[in-house]
Amino acid sequence: MLAGDLTNMEQGTQHNEIGWVDVAVHACQILNTKQKVVFVTAAELATARDSVDHAIADGYRAIAVPDNVRRAITGLQDVQGNPVRDLSVYQLQWNNSF
Repeated sequence: MLAGDLTNMEQGTQHNEIGWVDVAVHACQILNTKQKVVFVTAAELATARDSVDHAIADGYRAIAVPDNVRRAITGLQDVQGNPVRDLSVYQLQWNNSF
């Protein structure tokens, strides 16, 4: 339920618990295993729009997270041991696909 709540952060309709960084990070780790997602900040949506659009075209869903959550998930693994896919991980994976 909290992993799904990440998508409500933009609208401000999430449960209070998702505002706790540790809970939001764990939700990101779960969501990363269950869906094809890429975690981005509002700034990245504006400054790296081409990369975000490319990820969306590749079938990923862009999930906007606050800067503090984005920093906390950088370099983390999800619950299955895969890297949590932020924009930099997506770009690295895309580059390595060639």
